[in-house]
Amino acid sequence: GAIPSSEYALNLIFNVPKAYGPEKLLYKLNPCIQTNTELNIDRLDLDIGYHADGQSRIRIKNDVRGSHVVLIGSTMNDMCMMQMFATSCALVGYGVEKLSLVIPYFGNATQERAIEFGEVVFAKTDSRILSNIPHAPGGNSVIFVDLHVPSIIHYSEGSIQRFEYHASKIIMDYVDMVLNTSNYVLISPDAGRLKIIEKIADKRNLDVGVILKSRSDGDVQTVASSVNVNGRIAVINDDIFRSGGTMNNAAKLLKESGAISVIYACSHGVFTGDSNKWTENCDAMVVGNTTLNAVNAANNNEHIVTVDLICPLIEQLLHYQV
Repeated sequence: GAIPSSEYALNLIFNVPKAYGPEKLLYKLNPCIQTNTELNIDRLDLDIGYHADGQSRIRIKNDVRGSHVVLIGSTMNDMCMMQMFATSCALVGYGVEKLSLVIPYFGNATQERAIEFGEVVFAKTDSRILSNIPHAPGGNSVIFVDLHVPSIIHYSEGSIQRFEYHASKIIMDYVDMVLNTSNYVLISPDAGRLKIIEKIADKRNLDVGVILKSRSDGDVQTVASSVNVNGRIAVINDDIFRSGGTMNNAAKLLKESGAISVIYACSHGVFTGDSNKWTENCDAMVVGNTTLNAVNAANNNEHIVTVDLICPLIEQLLHYQV
């Protein structure tokens, strides 16, 4: 049967006021991003649907000629990527002046290199797809949010402008507001993210710890924390939450080391498999609104809070005419 439009549809279209300059049309790929009334965004009409065989049917019903279009969509799967590509091509064909692609969650970011011979590097493939969208007269740009590997931004090709929006500050500002204390330790889930965590901690004058792991026959085991958390709150900061198994093990270790509370803070919530396992040892989660899964999880779990990362990004994008 047809794929439910609520899961993948380009179902919202918004008009950004002319106070920002030339007319801009703001399109949303899926309903995970909430409307911010401070932007004075009005809903316009967009015809989205699926044929009986599940193929997408998309019609842009308003006149976009001469407009700056901002197309927002997390590429959670291949369907989302192809809808973004097809819609972008159509927008350029129908006469937009400038096209900006905002990708809150870049789904294949963890496939940024080939581990074994013959593997497809999908992060590179998806970047190439976006780079091959026909160019609008005023140019195309792509804006990613907290990429799993920063170098992915350089996978884009040709003259498309590429940017990365660092949302960790917004996440941690919310954590600071809720905790209302400096008596917490910022924890990196592994050595690979430690440099990013150190930059965040330096600006807040926080102690930093890293979860140490050992590998045996391909299995990863959490073995120790590099910092004393006894009697303190531990905040694990990461970019992506998936099933929660690794994070749950880290939280368990921190609790056993004396942490009075463990909070998980991340930009992207994918929530795959038995994603409630994290609640065994972690007390709360703060996650960005970059995926529909994260928004749904927060609606069904009082221990999860979503933080708006998208509207602040759009405000900056429009202000700087990206």
